[in-house]
Amino acid sequence: MRNRVQFQSTTGFSLTCFDGLFPYFEVHWEKYITLYTIAGKERIRPRRIYKNKVFEDTQTMLVFILYYLKNNCLQESQAAMFGMNQPQANLWIHLLKRILEKALQASKSLPCRDFASLQKFLEEGQDVFIDGIFIR
Repeated sequence: MRNRVQFQSTTGFSLTCFDGLFPYFEVHWEKYITLYTIAGKERIRPRRIYKNKVFEDTQTMLVFILYYLKNNCLQESQAAMFGMNQPQANLWIHLLKRILEKALQASKSLPCRDFASLQKFLEEGQDVFIDGIFIR
């Protein structure tokens, strides 16, 4: 999907922000999948790439989780949109949320959840947005 307005309205990210986040997401995905299986079990054998894989590429994984978080749709709907069943969607949602959180943390884009975190960012001179207002 390269329609900028549609992409942003369905994922919550502009293409520029998506392209900035993607390298972090990809690194954390590769770290995870090298050590663990999709189901979260420790990997015994080296990873193989299958022809019948669920996602075309890592970018599609990121779109999948961003779309889910932005739209808060039923897992059954999410599954239908991405060509899988509901239990698969559930598995991917929980896995990719963790990967996304690590990517956001690594890119220093994770939202502050408490005053102490916000204060630390401000003391470090980080740029902060609060409800669309830029604070420097």
